[in-house]
Amino acid sequence: MKAARFKCAFLWMVLCKSAFGSFQQTKDSISTIQIVGTCDANEVKIRFAPNNALAWKLSNQYGYRISVIEISNDGSEVGAERVLFDSLRPYPIERWKKDINANNTYAPIALQAIHGKKFEITNSGNSVIDARRQTSDRDMRYSFALSACDFSFEVAKASGLGFTLPVKKATSYFITIQSNIPEILIPISKSSYSIKSDEISELPTLPKLEMIPGEKVMNLEIHLQNNPFGFSGYFIEAAEDNINYRKLHPAPLVKLYNANSDEFIDQIIHYSDTLVANYQFKYYRLKGITAFGEEVISQKTYKACGVDQTPPPPACQVKASIDKSGSVRIDWTYDKIPNDFKGFIVTRNIQPEGTYEPIHDAMLSSSTRMFMDKSPDKSLINYYRVFALDTSGNISQSLYADILLPDTTAPLPPNNIRAIIDTTGIVKITWTKPLEKDISGFRIYKSNQSDHEFTQEKGYLITDTVYYDTLNLKSLTKRIYYSLRSVDFSYNHSEKASIAITKPDMVKPTVPVFQSFEIQDSSIHIAWFRSSSKDVKEERLYRTEPNQKPVLVATLKAGKDTVAHYVDRP
Repeated sequence: MKAARFKCAFLWMVLCKSAFGSFQQTKDSISTIQIVGTCDANEVKIRFAPNNALAWKLSNQYGYRISVIEISNDGSEVGAERVLFDSLRPYPIERWKKDINANNTYAPIALQAIHGKKFEITNSGNSVIDARRQTSDRDMRYSFALSACDFSFEVAKASGLGFTLPVKKATSYFITIQSNIPEILIPISKSSYSIKSDEISELPTLPKLEMIPGEKVMNLEIHLQNNPFGFSGYFIEAAEDNINYRKLHPAPLVKLYNANSDEFIDQIIHYSDTLVANYQFKYYRLKGITAFGEEVISQKTYKACGVDQTPPPPACQVKASIDKSGSVRIDWTYDKIPNDFKGFIVTRNIQPEGTYEPIHDAMLSSSTRMFMDKSPDKSLINYYRVFALDTSGNISQSLYADILLPDTTAPLPPNNIRAIIDTTGIVKITWTKPLEKDISGFRIYKSNQSDHEFTQEKGYLITDTVYYDTLNLKSLTKRIYYSLRSVDFSYNHSEKASIAITKPDMVKPTVPVFQSFEIQDSSIHIAWFRSSSKDVKEERLYRTEPNQKPVLVATLKAGKDTVAHYVDRP
């Protein structure tokens, strides 16, 4: 038989996950047979497959031994083990041609995978598919064969991987499947499966279909989060009249599977339906294909249409100028008005990028080419954009035009000024920035006296709201004075806001100096010049005798007199 060259419509099979799990066998995996089954009122359907390509290929050669034991559901009758097949194998080529429906599009794939001398696919243009070609021929055949079985139970039976049993009422079937491969080649364990005839299998529920309208396209999404394994694949069907539905694609849509992580690549299947025109409604519905080739058609239909997503041309040559009244005039040009044009919106911002806010309530008509902004921001640069809208809500924006109005208004001074100083002389000054939006920074001035000239601390604007300074505490100056001014972008300076700081007293008072002393019979009259320091609290007089510690004799409070007197009576 000549090698089949399958069209790209079937290339999805190599990437999907079969009803029996991943097609890829790991190095240490054990060869087993996996079984699934379903039951209706007439027959029991069984599908099975080895879990790796080598076991599948050898089993096609040696066949499968399949037996069944029938037991009544109440346990009153237990039948003997009955052999259904001694060596179930794929159909020979002639029987494929004779017994398989010629319109079955999956049969040629399985037939070529099982019997073909060569198995290859034409260039897909898809890097993922093309890379997959580099896997072994056996793995490729195995993958495609099981995928074909997933969508046609007729193909599964012809591939030697499916069979049926007639239904008997209230009967349970215990089925055993064993590969006839000699154990010397590969060990493969037998598998068992049970199913009851009176438990008719319910068809799975179809997942959610969502539609995202686009420009002459309908983007459809099948959401699999709550239904990951219910179906082998899906068809999306469409109709103009909600009656005569047709498939949008020839091959089923499937879940992409990452065999290395045993997870699906995405929980959403995407498909795009190209439309002839926008706003022409179309009906959609979902059809699922089970592992036995059964079709489940959604009873729910979805009505949608493509929408215009092309914005109108933007406004051009946008200009901003200052009117005599102090308002800003915005002008623009617009050559050709589209049929679905709705109007203009003029917007403003205080920076070139970011969110522009409308500066009027009602939309401007399509004939408008000028707008007056009567309340521009006089402290900052005004940036303007003109937005053009159509009836579908599509928007285009112009390039911005900017303008700065003359600003001669001084800002408010800083407020909430606070200052603290520690014992090392570190001063921390904090303040609150005024509410004006055009504050560029602050200037700080310092003086040792409130009535002296203040000098600027830094030669540049301070942009923060905190300032640190270091003072010399070993000086006679007790207080330090600071003034702050706000500066805006137009270099207007605010009034001064001032604060005074009392420095910690780290200077010792001057020492008193004895003036005279007079010794009398029982007393000593002592006089001394008081300390010249203004912050003296008290003066203490001590008496010292040879080889003795000084003894406190008297404590005198500071006074206005320059000479102090004391009579000591030892």
